[in-house]
Amino acid sequence: MEKPHRGCGTLGGFCPPKWEIPPLVLWVPGSFEIPVVAQQLGKLGKYDAILCIGAVIQS
Repeated sequence: MEKPHRGCGTLGGFCPPKWEIPPLVLWVPGSFEIPVVAQQLGKLGKYDAILCIGAVIQS
């Protein structure tokens, strides 16, 4: 798992001003790690929502 990124850079630079804390963006090495990391974040109990987006790119 890479170092977490703070901010909205991956959202096209759009960050609504009403957000007091910018979203936490995490990168994981593969699709199998997505639910594992989401579960770990959920157990922390400090997030209202966890959104996971994944893409499988095959060359």
